[in-house]
Order: sequence, then C-alpha cells, then structure tokens
Amino acid sequence: MEAVVRRLMRGVALTLAFGFSVAAEIVDRVAVTVDKIVITTSDILSHVRVAAFLNEEPPDLSPAARRAAAQRLVEQALVQREMEILRYPAPSGADVDAVLEQLRRRANSPDAFQARLAEYGITEVELRRSLLRQIMTLRFIDFRFRPGVAVTDAEIEAYYRDEFLPTFLANGRGAPPPLEEAREEIEEILIGRRVDEALDRWLTAAAAQAAIEYREEAFQ
Repeated sequence: MEAVVRRLMRGVALTLAFGFSVAAEIVDRVAVTVDKIVITTSDILSHVRVAAFLNEEPPDLSPAARRAAAQRLVEQALVQREMEILRYPAPSGADVDAVLEQLRRRANSPDAFQARLAEYGITEVELRRSLLRQIMTLRFIDFRFRPGVAVTDAEIEAYYRDEFLPTFLANGRGAPPPLEEAREEIEEILIGRRVDEALDRWLTAAAAQAAIEYREEAFQ
C-alpha cells in the first residue's frame, strides 16, 4: 500500500502504544539495539508481514529482506526517539479507524478481511498499532521537515518540461494539461522529494550519534 504509507512508515508490532521493546520485556531474540531501544526478531517478522499485507504482496522472510526490514525499524526508532524528545502528540483513534475502514472495504466483507489477516499471520490489534505508528510518524515528518522546504517557479517549470510531460505522453493519456493546471500536483511532488531528502540527511546524522548494534545471528 505504498500510495498510503512511506518507506519509513511500514508496519511494526509494538509492545506499548508507540515504543519498541526495552531490555526487561524481551521474550524472544534481540536482533538490533538502538541505544536503549530493542528490536526483536518478532518485531522484524511482524513488520514484514504487515507491510506485505498493506502492499498486497507475499511476505518475503529471506535473510536479506529481514535485514532490510530491520534497517527500516532502526530508522523508525530514531524518529520515535525524536518524537519523544519533542513530546509530539499521538493521533486520535478516529484517524486509525478511518484507515482500517478503507482496508475493510478493500477486502469486500468483514469475513474476507479477517481471512486476509489470518493469511498473513497478523491480528487486527497488531495492524491497528502499526497504522497508529504510521500516521503519527508521517505527521511528525511533515511537522519536522516540511516548513523548511521551498520550491521555486523555475523548478516547477523544469519538472513539468523534463519529467511530467514525457511521462504523461509516454502513457498515452491524450493531450497533457497545461502547466498551470498541473502546478499544484508538481509542487507537492517536489516538496515531497525535498522532505525525503531532508529526512534522509537527518537520519544519517541521527544514526551517527546513536549506538546501533545488529546481532548477525538473528538474520541467519
């Protein structure tokens, strides 16, 4: 469900409302530690299964896929720590309910929805916790990075000329809209790119300041 969630916001099982495990709570194998935050093998497997459910694709539980999932959870942990420092508020339950309702409608019936959850080996509680975290993280990213982003008219015009028009024409969708009609869409695309770039720079800096340890035996 990439149209709904960003790379950083794919699902993860939580032991508390927003946190990962802490050392005293661990009942399965530790896979990664990020300072005092502990990511377990079950966190990683849950992340893979929920992401696959949202993307409507088979879960990939290979060592490489689990390692990639662990990296995303490390990024989530770094963002989580920043949210806690800034005391960023949690979204309302109604926000999560709205997304869950969309997913239920996609499944056509309540029974079909539950069957899909069972097929992926996840529970509705697990999915709900994941969605709560995703919504909160997306809003925090916009809150933290979007205000500093600006896009110029020249950049919008260049995107329209170099990317928008060629893609539109290649898809055989008829006559393309004029620049002014596409301006708002293009501006959002460019702002999204800048936000992602700012987030990547921040994650690199945050990771350099954190004590991150991968337990290689957890990925065999």
